[in-house]
Amino acid sequence: MPEKPPLAEVGATFREAQASLEHLDDLIASEARLLTQLLEPVEEAIQTYSVRYLQVFDQMTAHAEKVRQTMEALPDRPAFRAFLLNALAADEDELPVIELE
Repeated sequence: MPEKPPLAEVGATFREAQASLEHLDDLIASEARLLTQLLEPVEEAIQTYSVRYLQVFDQMTAHAEKVRQTMEALPDRPAFRAFLLNALAADEDELPVIELE
């Protein structure tokens, strides 16, 4: 779990829950302790992580869409057209090399 501020608390909660599993017999003996010291904190951490994951997913999706739109608009830009004309007019040895990975 990354130790970045939005997820640091979630990671700490999961580590505490993992440590509390060593004393599971004590927790099982008291339903209230089991709920308050293990189940509820873990449930909240899972919910927090889910929300943060969806936020980051939305940000990445929006960025990818912005890049897609920018690339789609390239043929309409004069600078790109000039680049293509230059590339077509150049000798084969002078063509720019674009490596795709």
